[in-house]
Order: sequence, then structure tokens, then C-alpha cells
Amino acid sequence: FPVTIGQGKRMGPWIYNYESGGKWKQGNFNQDQKDGDWSYFYESGMLEHKGQFWEGREHDYFESFYPNGLLKDAGRFRYGSMDSIWIGKSEKGGILYQGAYSNGLREGLWIWNHESGHPKRKTEFKRGMRHGKEQVYTSDGRLEQTGSYLNDQEEGTWYFYYPHGAKAGTYRKKGGMFDGPYERYHINGKIQLKGFYSNGEKSGTWEYFNSNGKWLKSVFFKNGIIVDTQTPPK
Repeated sequence: FPVTIGQGKRMGPWIYNYESGGKWKQGNFNQDQKDGDWSYFYESGMLEHKGQFWEGREHDYFESFYPNGLLKDAGRFRYGSMDSIWIGKSEKGGILYQGAYSNGLREGLWIWNHESGHPKRKTEFKRGMRHGKEQVYTSDGRLEQTGSYLNDQEEGTWYFYYPHGAKAGTYRKKGGMFDGPYERYHINGKIQLKGFYSNGEKSGTWEYFNSNGKWLKSVFFKNGIIVDTQTPPK
């Protein structure tokens, strides 16, 4: 039975109920802090999540569940922070994400999947920030975009692709801003436009072409502002 000690501090097993009367959560207290196994329930009575506490903080293995009882998330806490490998699953049982935490921060390679099971995104993390390679995929598992991050900002050359796999374009980033050459391609592989960015602003000559490779126009930029445009003579 629930008990309290001096100054109203909870001790021992406690049970909390919904207003409807069903069990909401249950677990143990020690000196008014959660301690040991705790379980939480949907109003239907199905288990929602469970895990262990130590001195009022999540500690050790935790699991959460869908209303139908299937596993939703699973992983470990260490003194209140997510730690070690965590996985998340869909209601059909497929893995939606998998990756590691260190002191509550994502670390290393994280993988997210579409409901279909095909990869959705693969990203490398360092101390909770995107740091390293990232690949983004379409719902059918085809590579859509790839590049790198440095301290949570896009850095270096990025590539993006059409759904059938052909390269759609490329650009460079520095400190999260466009900086360097930018190119887009028609679906047949011919160049559609090419230009240059400097500190996030269009700079110099930008050229545009049709799908047959014919030059359509040139636009001249200075500090991101159009200063001139040239087109073929009529």
C-alpha cells in the first residue's frame, strides 16, 4: 500500500489510476524519488512503457509499446540520459531507426528507415551534432542526396539525384552556406544551369541551357544582385 514518511515523502510501492479507474502507472519510491521498476499504461490497460529508475532518474533498460502491444522503442538510460544503442520499430515490426547515444547525445552512425523498410536517411553524429557523411533516400530506397556535415552545418560538396538515379545536380557549402560552384542537370544528363556562389550569394556568370545543350541565357550577379542579362540574338 502507498505510504509516506516524515515531511510527506513517498516510500514503497505506489499505484496511480486514471479518472476512469484504470491503472495509469505504478512503481516504487525511496525518499520521495522513483526507484526501481516503473510501468506506465494506456487507458485501455495495455502497457505503454516500462523501465528502471535510480534516485529519481531513468537508469538502465527502457521499452515503450504501441497500443497493440508491439515494441515501439527500446534502449538504455544512464543516470537520466539516453546512453548506448537505441532502436525504434514500426507497428509492423520493421526497424524505423537505430543508433547510439552517449550522455544523452547522438553519437556515430544513425540510420532511419521508411515504413517500407527501405533506408530513409543515414547520418553520422559527433556529440549530438551532424558531423560526417549523410545520405538521404527516396521511399523506394534510391539515393536522393548525399554530402557531409561539419559541426551540424553542411560542408563541402553535395550531390542530388533524380528518382531513376541520374545525377540532378551538385553544389558546395561552407559553414552551412552556398559557397562555390553550383550545377543542375536535365534528366538526360545535359547541363541545365551552372553558376557560382560566394558566401551564400550568387556571384559572377550564371548560364542556362535547354535539354539539347543549347545556350538560353547568361545572368550576371554581383553580391547576389543581377547586374546584366544576355540572351542569344533573335
